[in-house]
Amino acid sequence: MKLSKSMTTLLSVVFVLSAQASQAILLDFNTLTASGSSLVNVADGYTEDGFKFLNLTIPNAADSFGVWQTGSTAFAGSAALFNQWQDAVTQLTQINGGAFDVASIQLASLNLSPLPNTVTFKGTRADNSTVTQAITMVNPSVLTTYAFSGMNNLIKLEWGQSIPFHQFDNISVNPVPEPATLAVLSLGALALVRRRRASK
Repeated sequence: MKLSKSMTTLLSVVFVLSAQASQAILLDFNTLTASGSSLVNVADGYTEDGFKFLNLTIPNAADSFGVWQTGSTAFAGSAALFNQWQDAVTQLTQINGGAFDVASIQLASLNLSPLPNTVTFKGTRADNSTVTQAITMVNPSVLTTYAFSGMNNLIKLEWGQSIPFHQFDNISVNPVPEPATLAVLSLGALALVRRRRASK
C-alpha cells in the first residue's frame, strides 16, 4: 500500500516530535564544580535536569552525597557525585515519576585508587519487574564510561555504596514518552497536515 504524501508527512512529523520528546539527557553534575582541595557536601534529594538522587539508607541528611573540589587529588577531571555512607543505597528517579532508559554511566574509585571495584545496579519497572547489571571497573583510577544493557523503561535505578567507595558521573538517561504524550503529538501533527492541505 502506497502512503499518500500527506500521510508520509504526518508520519515524519510524528517521528521527529517523538524523538524531540525523548532526547537523551546527560547528568554531569557540572553545577557542583567548586575550586578548593577538599569535598563539598551535597544534601539528600539532589536534582538535575528533571532527575532526583536519593540516599535511601541515610535520608534527608545534608551530607548524604559529596563531590570533590577541583584541587583535590581525588578530583577525577570533572565533577563526580558519590554517596558518602557505607552500605548506603543511591536511588535515581525522574521527578515526575515517569519512566526512563539508562544508557551509560562513568565510574571511578572514590580516591582514584587502582583497587578493583564492582558496582551492582538494579533497575525497577512500573510492573515491578527488575533488571540487574554488575559493572567491574577496568581502570578505577580514571573515570571510565560503562554501557548498560536492558536498563529500559525504568521508574527507578538503585545501587549500593560498599568498600571500596566509588564516584559516578555523566549518567546518560532518556525519558520515555508516555502513550498520552505520543497521542497528543500525533494529533498535533495531524492538525498541521490538515492546515497545510487547507492552505493549498
